[in-house]
Amino acid sequence: MSDITRKRHRKNEGAVHDATPLLKDSDGDMLPDGWELQYGLSPCECAATNSPAWDADGDGLGLFDEYRYCTDPTNPDTDGDGVRDGDEVPHSPGSCPTDASDGGSSTNCVTLSLTVGDSSGSHSERWNLDVFEEDAGRAVYHHCDDGFGTPGSAEYALVKGKAYTFSLRWIATNRDEGPDFDWRAKINDSTAEGGREGLYGTGAFIVEDPDDLLTEYTGGNDNNLTIGKEGRIIVPRIKLEPITCGTVGAGVIVNPSGVAAGGLAVYRIEIEPEDAVADEDIHWSVAHGGVTFYSGHNTGREAIIRGGAVESDFKLEVRIGDVPVTGCPYIHGRVLEPKIVPIYAYIICDSNGVAAVSTDTVDAWIAEANRIYKQAAMSFYVAGIEHVHDHDEWFVIENSTEFRQMCSYTNLTGGLELYCVDNITYMSAAGIHSDMNLAYGDPRRGLAVESGAPLSTLAHEIGHACGMSDIRYDRANDAVSEARSGSSNWSGGEGTGHHDPGLTHGELVQRLLMFYLANPQKWDIAIGNVSGTGPALPDPYPVGVGLDAMGFREPRH
Repeated sequence: MSDITRKRHRKNEGAVHDATPLLKDSDGDMLPDGWELQYGLSPCECAATNSPAWDADGDGLGLFDEYRYCTDPTNPDTDGDGVRDGDEVPHSPGSCPTDASDGGSSTNCVTLSLTVGDSSGSHSERWNLDVFEEDAGRAVYHHCDDGFGTPGSAEYALVKGKAYTFSLRWIATNRDEGPDFDWRAKINDSTAEGGREGLYGTGAFIVEDPDDLLTEYTGGNDNNLTIGKEGRIIVPRIKLEPITCGTVGAGVIVNPSGVAAGGLAVYRIEIEPEDAVADEDIHWSVAHGGVTFYSGHNTGREAIIRGGAVESDFKLEVRIGDVPVTGCPYIHGRVLEPKIVPIYAYIICDSNGVAAVSTDTVDAWIAEANRIYKQAAMSFYVAGIEHVHDHDEWFVIENSTEFRQMCSYTNLTGGLELYCVDNITYMSAAGIHSDMNLAYGDPRRGLAVESGAPLSTLAHEIGHACGMSDIRYDRANDAVSEARSGSSNWSGGEGTGHHDPGLTHGELVQRLLMFYLANPQKWDIAIGNVSGTGPALPDPYPVGVGLDAMGFREPRH
């Protein structure tokens, strides 16, 4: 029989009180009668509420903590996120034990300290500092001390991307003559409004306190001045993702790794909740490097930069309203000299003269390559196109010998050789590139794309011609981190930083142009290497998938 069950069934013994509707805590155990009744406890029997003996569900929380953290004392995992309530409650960075959206991870939360009590000479009053999730309207925390008078503090975690309201609720007095409604309330030991830093470097939050609940009031007033008043805590989720498939306008990729000298690029930051920060309070600046903001576009959620006249690395920083500077992101980029690359297309026909693809398909592939490679300041054009009628054996590429023979059809064109085939059964690939180690001028150099390939396939194979490598998963379910993404591909912050908190490294890898599997939305060219694996290298290693690995920005076959 659990401790709660024993208490539920135990008859009144000794000095217990009769429940009375006039008292919110009939037995003086600091637990409200209504809460005790909700969970089958007796409001007339005092329990050792903080004793491990009263941790009936084995989650590491005594009854008093179960009350103030709004957890279910009969369920060790109230929110069902797979993490015990007692492991979520902050003792250092923590998570919210009643909100499954944080995944039980402290990286998705900001930890802060709440203080409430009576700091006056009487030390007579008992208060709750109640916190509610704004959209859901549900109670998240009932912060209180386990006695009257002297203010007590405890740490709590709020989920990034959400807004909360807080209010003060008078509970009881130990004065025979009645309450005097003195109180002290603080957040992170401060009464200040505006941007604050979370504890343990967990992020930033914003406090709004129009009714001055965060104060030290010792006026001894016999009227409760807190009734009907509330404040607000906004915990912004800031997203600035250098490796992304986000777009604006006509498919323009945002947050690119590179911009052409004299060219334009768009950078975007996302902030939740939407009303956390107004557009006019978001300011971009150039920390270093040869870029300028185009026509004053350095305010708001999107910024437009123009590349300088010479190649250089640059860094953009974002200042967000009252958010402390330490909580603001940055992003790296590179100004690049524009390069134009000719492509010679060879469309293989079958024995009946049917072309593997149409010229419109070739145009679509090259148009997509131009869109993707704008972030590397590269563009492509069709320098020549030929239908090959006398080699129907290449219509379907079944092995490496056929592929090498096909690539040897022509040589030293001064550009890239694109062979358009109906199908590539060899390696079950939508596209294939010759051995990257082959010397310039080797007749076996070239690339092939099959008829049903995703639009990005040609761009991927061009990546090999530029010197980039395929990347596979690196521990697919692990969270995004700076160590795996690389410092040049990072935007600041601890844990998952300024990425979507639910994003895994495996999902991030799939955004990269050089992800090894066909994927219609793999577009990103990073700056530096990204951790991944390979067929012969099962352990993670830095893979060249970005500008640093592009030894040839004017590739030639």
